[in-house]
Amino acid sequence: MRSTHTTWILLRHFYRVWRGGQIRFRLETFGVYYPAFPYSSPWWKVSPRVVVLFIRRLPPYARWVWEMEDVAAGGAAAWWSRFRQETQ
Repeated sequence: MRSTHTTWILLRHFYRVWRGGQIRFRLETFGVYYPAFPYSSPWWKVSPRVVVLFIRRLPPYARWVWEMEDVAAGGAAAWWSRFRQETQ
């Protein structure tokens, strides 16, 4: 996946999650605020080690988001046809 395409997918996904009010929940699910209890730490007080890990995992996460968008748009058949094209 190209880096511009990855960036576009992540920006669009970030906007959707932000609009839905789920940013804090997603970051806490990933462990960015660990070891604090849920919603007890200030938004700016994050674990630097986990943030670096989160940034490293963004390209695979973008690929997963892209695959989930394919499934949502065209069902399993759309995902499976793109998967077969990539593996050939």
